[in-house]
Amino acid sequence: SSVQIDRVVIEYGVDQLTCGKVIAEAFPTFTPGTDVDAAWIWEMKQTGSQPPGSNIWWRWHVTDKDGHESVTEQKSIVWLDNQHPWKTDSGSLLNLHWYSGGSTFGPELHDSAVKSLGDLAASTGLQLDAPTDLYIYADTQDMRDAVLYEPGWTGGLAYPDHNIVIIGIAPDQIDWGKRTEAHELTHVLVGHLTFSCLGDVPTWLNEGLAVYGEGGPESSTLAQFDDAVKNDTLISVRS
Repeated sequence: SSVQIDRVVIEYGVDQLTCGKVIAEAFPTFTPGTDVDAAWIWEMKQTGSQPPGSNIWWRWHVTDKDGHESVTEQKSIVWLDNQHPWKTDSGSLLNLHWYSGGSTFGPELHDSAVKSLGDLAASTGLQLDAPTDLYIYADTQDMRDAVLYEPGWTGGLAYPDHNIVIIGIAPDQIDWGKRTEAHELTHVLVGHLTFSCLGDVPTWLNEGLAVYGEGGPESSTLAQFDDAVKNDTLISVRS
């Protein structure tokens, strides 16, 4: 600039469902002058990470000492690690991304997910209303390495506000994986249908619908339920 630059601000945000437009600001340190360099690092160990595949945007505001402000063109990036050779299979508003398990692994999971979504649409009326991304990691450890501060038992995560699901599925777990992707995609559907700034769907209802979406409870879960009925140890709906 021909005039000294006194202020540099970066605005940034993430594309997602929100109750209002959310724009964050950061103020990088720099030495004022007519030619400045400014940089800022988003330290997600402090803020928590964004889901893999989310769309992050940013732009810079630069102000000189006379008060004139310039705003750069908005840019964006898909927030995704670059250590895996991701491949994509798309169709029916569902983009399935995978990098391990062979050439047929991803298409088989994609076809299963599309069928599960079709069954849900037929039985409940729930259906995707926007493109949704499903990221399949080679195993649960790879999946957990891609996010921060998630429970060690997590095998899959749904982010309805972002239209994103991530799951760790090893090739020898494909049957479990098909049930799990149906389960997590149901969370996305329910999250969209019930999105509100006033409250959330009760966990028991959200999880119950997701289990319905995967085809019903597994035999071990049914056995637990039957034992609880027999022994009169069911937890009340109010509880």
